[in-house]
Amino acid sequence: MRNSRGFTAGILSGWGILLMLSPVALYLFIHGDSERKAWIISGPEPFSDFAGGPYQLRMYVGLFAAGVIFLAGGLIIGSLKRREASRRHSAWLV
Repeated sequence: MRNSRGFTAGILSGWGILLMLSPVALYLFIHGDSERKAWIISGPEPFSDFAGGPYQLRMYVGLFAAGVIFLAGGLIIGSLKRREASRRHSAWLV
C-alpha cells in the first residue's frame, strides 16, 4: 500500500506537469508554421476551430487547469505518504 501511494503520487505529478506544459507545446505546434496552421484549420470540426481565439483559450486553460488538479493530487498523496512515514518513525522514539 505504501509503495502504491508513492507510485500514484509520482504518476499524478508527472501528468500534471506535462498537462501544464502542453498549452505551450500546442501553441508552438499550431503557430510554428503558416502552412501547418492552414493544414490544421482545414481539417474536420474540432481542428477547424483552432483558428479562433476563444476556442484556443478554452483549450489552453482547460489543459492547464487539469494539470494543476493532477499536480495538486499528486502532491497531496505524496504529503500523506510522508506524514504517515514520519508518524511511523516517531513511534519508535517513544
